[in-house]
Amino acid sequence: MSEHNCNQDLVSDKAENQIGFSIKAFKIILNLSENPYPRGYDKVEGKDNQLRLWIDSNYRILYEVVSNKSRIDIVAIRLKGEGTYK
Repeated sequence: MSEHNCNQDLVSDKAENQIGFSIKAFKIILNLSENPYPRGYDKVEGKDNQLRLWIDSNYRILYEVVSNKSRIDIVAIRLKGEGTYK
């Protein structure tokens, strides 16, 4: 296998992983409209109305439930780290 083909395979794998992640995040967000407090959600410390839900071990969806569950605002989708909740 040539070096060129190996690099294409790496790019393809990365793109596939990104697409899979995006689909997973989208499904989680859609499900929030049905149940804004799913198993595994948690309140964000220091933020009155902000909740978080893990997409995987590295990424979080930060969101707020507004007006008695009639609207959900997605605040961010972020990589876990020091700046995640700022």
